[in-house]
Amino acid sequence: MKVFLRIVDTLEDTDEDVKVWVKQIREVAHDIEDVVDEFTLLLAHNHGDCFYGFLHKFSCCIKNIKARYQIAYQIQGINTRINNICQGHQRLLRKLRLPEQVGIDEPKKKLVGWLVEGGLGRKVVSLAGIGGLGKTTLAKQFLDMVQQLFRAIRKPDPKGLDGMTIDCLKTMINYFLQERRYLIVLDDVWHINEWDAIKYALPTNDYGSRVMLTTRNAYLAFSSGIKSKGRVYNLEPLKQEESWTLFCRTTFYGNSCPPHLEEICRYLLKKCEGLPLAIVAIGGVLAAKDKRRIDEWEMVRRSFGAEIEGNDN
Repeated sequence: MKVFLRIVDTLEDTDEDVKVWVKQIREVAHDIEDVVDEFTLLLAHNHGDCFYGFLHKFSCCIKNIKARYQIAYQIQGINTRINNICQGHQRLLRKLRLPEQVGIDEPKKKLVGWLVEGGLGRKVVSLAGIGGLGKTTLAKQFLDMVQQLFRAIRKPDPKGLDGMTIDCLKTMINYFLQERRYLIVLDDVWHINEWDAIKYALPTNDYGSRVMLTTRNAYLAFSSGIKSKGRVYNLEPLKQEESWTLFCRTTFYGNSCPPHLEEICRYLLKKCEGLPLAIVAIGGVLAAKDKRRIDEWEMVRRSFGAEIEGNDN
């Protein structure tokens, strides 16, 4: 809660509903601190080790029953307040959520076209590129879109999976998928032997099945689709304007960059080289900085690499 409140304090939000929401969190955080301190003091009382100490401890325990009950009652009340506060969190979370990716509409449209078209044979579509370009984000968006179109049917795992050999598992998966149309998404496949170990478990039926994989290995992306007439989409870094849009969304929550910080921000953005992951990472660091203190931002510029490596956020 303290970290959350510290970040919110840097946003300078003027929305009255948001202010009320944050005020509620601040008050409940203070009450939590008070009740924890009260309980800690209750436990820390020293009664001594002699027989008199034992009697005194016994007497205190009886007296403390009421105090402990009151603390428990306070904790129950705090839990109820937290649940009520959480019901009103949607609006502020929309302001604080991770920024939506930019520059992915075109690749998403092309990928959907490749996966939908191409006949009834199994086809492999690969999304290739260096780390940090947003391959996983794009694959997840596609998967979310598919799940919205089709009702998910969840079934329990077959019994005895833990004791099966790899070959038995492959055979079972192949048998299960043999007469079904399936969509398999394999994220972050690094080596060709990993794909070789999986592909024989996926039947090449005529039900319009598709496999999508993301990888940094260009050769793997190319070779995975040779026999299935697959396609490869090479994801490129964001263009300059797209990079700036993502940076502002992350750092200033959709607002424009203050003029006195623009030179520093442009310099840091150039260091990111169009990689969305790097832009979101450095933007997250800067979002917690005081926008009125240019010296804090200058310090990040001077120690860009160290700031990224040493900041858990």
